[in-house]
Amino acid sequence: MLHPVSSLKKYHLAASNGDIGHVRDIYFDSHEWTVRYLVVRTGAWLLGKEVLIPARALSLINVEEASIHVNLTLEKIKDAPDSDTARPVSRQDDIVYHEYYGFPPGAEPWVALHTPTMTAFGVAPVLPAETQPAKRANRPAPVARGDFNLRSAHDVTGHTIRGSDDEIGDVGDFLVDDGDWSIPCLIVNTAIWFGKTVVVPTAAIREVSWDERTVYLTIPRERLKNAPEFDADAPRVEGFGRSVDEYYKREGGIGA
Repeated sequence: MLHPVSSLKKYHLAASNGDIGHVRDIYFDSHEWTVRYLVVRTGAWLLGKEVLIPARALSLINVEEASIHVNLTLEKIKDAPDSDTARPVSRQDDIVYHEYYGFPPGAEPWVALHTPTMTAFGVAPVLPAETQPAKRANRPAPVARGDFNLRSAHDVTGHTIRGSDDEIGDVGDFLVDDGDWSIPCLIVNTAIWFGKTVVVPTAAIREVSWDERTVYLTIPRERLKNAPEFDADAPRVEGFGRSVDEYYKREGGIGA
């Protein structure tokens, strides 16, 4: 299931021995377009401190209860290295956090793992490990000019979206897949151009310039005129993400 980050902020996290707090933001890898951490504002047990919870530690998502279960204890989270959630997370910070939590970064330290999803019908099936990379097989590796940090959704929201020919709008939100914590789509405000909010696959991103606060796409502005519009209920519909991909592949720009 796909979730806008703005909706994830309604979820609370539960450790193996108590409530942690609620989601405030995410940190993501803009090379693989995957969620790397949830930023969680803790409750009174930790005086409201904000902590980073690795996506690798997430186990079950209960959509009905708006909760995410975490394979960590409150004590482990309390003793974690301090984090400054007002700035990007560096690769060195990422290694420190993962070593502390017992998740070896390995050769691909920026890729999140698949996690099962708790729905009203039980736990959704998880793809075998050997099939996971295929989901991103057609995705180009966007260039992030001179940047090797993880960015927060809050920081990138509002960045200009520019097509292959002209400006399109700005980043309004991100769609997160709770099956593997990837970010398959951006929600884009087209503002004065088309007066609607559309969904754009991250596979259509050519590069990101943090200095210019701009996301560059491989597709022209006109192609978004009839692009799938964002509806708050749409991501919950089975096959929504596939229909978005099909539109852009049909119109050209990705998966060629």
